Amino acid sequence: MFVSRRGTAFLLHLGECLAEGSIWDQTRHVHDLNCLTVSALLLVRRSVTADISSSPRWDPRGSGSSSALPYWQWDSEASEFQPLLSLKAQLNGRQILSSELFGLESMRLPTYPPEKASGLLLFIGSVQFLLGLVLAEAMYADYRVSQTISSLGRPGPSAIVFNSSLFLEGMLVLVAAYFLRKAYHRIPVTVFFALGGLGAMGGALFPEDVYNVHLAISIVSFFAAGLTPFVTLPLQGSPFKYLSISLGTLSFAAAAILAIPQIFNPLGLPYGAVERIVAYPTLLWVIGFGSHIMSRNLQETDIHSPSPDTRHT
Repeated sequence: MFVSRRGTAFLLHLGECLAEGSIWDQTRHVHDLNCLTVSALLLVRRSVTADISSSPRWDPRGSGSSSALPYWQWDSEASEFQPLLSLKAQLNGRQILSSELFGLESMRLPTYPPEKASGLLLFIGSVQFLLGLVLAEAMYADYRVSQTISSLGRPGPSAIVFNSSLFLEGMLVLVAAYFLRKAYHRIPVTVFFALGGLGAMGGALFPEDVYNVHLAISIVSFFAAGLTPFVTLPLQGSPFKYLSISLGTLSFAAAAILAIPQIFNPLGLPYGAVERIVAYPTLLWVIGFGSHIMSRNLQETDIHSPSPDTRHT
């Protein structure tokens, strides 16, 4: 392709500006750039230089003289193009850098504020435990709903799946309690979620065959699960708060029936069925609560963290 000598000089100066400093001066905060861009510019510069180094020189004054002068001796005669070259180089360089920075930004992991991080952890933890529970029931031979949920953690084929899923649930809930503390600075919310997380981890570490320890952990976990929807009501908006009241009441009432033999025994209900009335509403509520706080901004609600002066008073 034929290129005029003025156009060739323009391209060479543009390549020099891009590859030798005038553009890179704008990137003092950029620590990593794509070397392919620089290599391509240098390759273009070398190719054009080789093409014109043996070409006759064109005299811009129209004298018609020609000589095989290298391109860098044309600068005095092409000075009229210097402002245009500088501006063009800066614009092109910024466009290149913006595309490079966009690529670097897209490689970074997303970061979320504390309330969204806690909602994400609660959602993931409860969903994975619900799936692990279904898988453990399928792996347990002749398992019935009348059996307790904790019997899936007894030594057997389902123990590894159930106990690992339950432990992961407790760990994620415990980390979510930390982020809830950072987001809302409400001690009761943090305490109840921490109790729920520690109870799940304890239930996985001490399965049902360690009966006394497992029973004590289960009682604390069930009552904490039933009360948590009520404790978090100030953090909720309508209509989700009404669902929280309904699910919390159902879970807490079922936990009270299990804890009081005088009420539970006359009903003649299987223990595993009533236990599920405690556990399933709680799991559904945690998934819903995680989605609720994950899908909103703290600034969009009337919930604000108290100031440091208020906390000390």
